[in-house]
Amino acid sequence: MIQTSLRARGFATRFVAAAVLAGATVSAHAISFSFDAFGNNVDAVLNNTGTFGYAFRLENRADNLVGKSNLDPDVCSGQFQSCQGLFRDQSHPAAKLRDAPGMASINFDDGNLNYSRGDVVQAPFKISQDFRFLFGRYGIFLRGIGIYDYVNYNDFEENRPNVITPENADRVGITGDPLVSNRFLNRVYGPGAPVNSERAGSEAREIGLRYDLLDANFFGSIPYAEGTKNLTFRLGRQTVNWGQSTVAVINSLNQAQPVNANAFNRLGFGLLEELFVPVGMIRASTEIATGLTMEAFYQYEWAPVEIPTAGGFMSFVDIGTDNQRNSVNAAFGGAADDPEMVGAPLNNPLALITPTSLTINRNPDRDARDQGQFGVSFKYYSDSINNGTEFGFYGMNYHSKLPYVSFFSTDASCARREGNAAGIDARNTLQFLDLCPNLPVTAPSASSQLLTDTLSLLAQRPGVVGDLGLLDGGDPLGLINLLLP
Repeated sequence: MIQTSLRARGFATRFVAAAVLAGATVSAHAISFSFDAFGNNVDAVLNNTGTFGYAFRLENRADNLVGKSNLDPDVCSGQFQSCQGLFRDQSHPAAKLRDAPGMASINFDDGNLNYSRGDVVQAPFKISQDFRFLFGRYGIFLRGIGIYDYVNYNDFEENRPNVITPENADRVGITGDPLVSNRFLNRVYGPGAPVNSERAGSEAREIGLRYDLLDANFFGSIPYAEGTKNLTFRLGRQTVNWGQSTVAVINSLNQAQPVNANAFNRLGFGLLEELFVPVGMIRASTEIATGLTMEAFYQYEWAPVEIPTAGGFMSFVDIGTDNQRNSVNAAFGGAADDPEMVGAPLNNPLALITPTSLTINRNPDRDARDQGQFGVSFKYYSDSINNGTEFGFYGMNYHSKLPYVSFFSTDASCARREGNAAGIDARNTLQFLDLCPNLPVTAPSASSQLLTDTLSLLAQRPGVVGDLGLLDGGDPLGLINLLLP
């Protein structure tokens, strides 16, 4: 049976009418045959089910769900020096960012920005197929799902209101501006520019064009104990659902296989058949006593959870699955998106000390190993308790399918023992230059101006020495070493 669906928040009559007019219904088809061969019955069934529907966005986007700098690219410009204070009690840059409307991150709003009120957010045609072949006590089961969503696949244009790219870096860079926060550098970066670009191929295929072979297994039943008992087994890609809360996927017994959030959000969702992704395992069960059943499995394949595709309407974080995107923005919503890290140095005096980027590169995912996942369960059914009660005991060893985030603060510096051949920490500039040769030097004019401005700052605000970490009790010459060429 084909279902035509409309899923959206709120209600708008014209969109409902459009969905009814645009919907299509196609009957399901099944092909089956049965015959005898070699003294055994042979049965085969092929089922095909199609689903098609539209979903629209019926509400305007809420500002509190959009990153601050995507609402106002100039939120941290000029005197607010990228919303970063120069010393400890300079709080007005951070206060400006705190008080600005919007979300304190630009890593969660791409899906919100890509679709406006009235837009079609998905129009998937889905075909589900399964094939079961039985030969006596044994059989083969195959199942797959194909998706084609022309809205999200065909030349979908993403809307990015504030981004720095290699193509626009020369244009958005700030030069010759008397209000710039850093007058020692020829070009600094603050706001980006609006960019409309075609959706990345890997993202378009994941959300709009794919065929997933889900189940693929061989199963059977082996009699033993003079035919009084049977050992049933299944080998290949399959799912194992334990417990009663079969749709619970976090902190539950259902940890043997990953979930597919894209399938859950797609029109025509087929519940458990599409929510849980089959993985390779061998599973067997048998009755070991009257009313007592034992089941066990061992997995030889691991797969991660599939979160909503970055930039899709239902996405909640702009990173994607399987390293679709290789960076995140760490500016708490105050800077332009700079995935290629071309927007440096920043419009901030601290850029003279370090060319820090507000983009954090994402390393390749570290997948769990395929081996080492197994489980066993015992179930006992009693007719005499409460008109029939089942008791279950479950034990499982598994690798998490959910993502965990870890950070490397920085690469090992040559000024630290971990990053130099001498194996010692540099305590002054002479040691630093000895341990870290071939360092780049800034222009003499900038160094001279920096020396003059720093001495003036120290005369007016002596406390800034400690705030900036320029003076160490164990090395009183540290400040002089920093300023003198």
